[in-house]
Amino acid sequence: WVYALLEEGYPSRYVVNKENISQLTVIRIKQCKDKTGPFKNQPKSGHPRLITDHIERNVI
Repeated sequence: WVYALLEEGYPSRYVVNKENISQLTVIRIKQCKDKTGPFKNQPKSGHPRLITDHIERNVI
């Protein structure tokens, strides 16, 4: 939605006002999209889970 508006040629100030978000958020979204290409899950930082989804379903 934010990136789509930017791609359609709307200025970032318009996107800020329309979506009620900060200018910094718009800049970060644009930089992230330009850097990584299509939006997809990126590797997360932190310790990996010890319990898998399969085990968690069996416990619950």
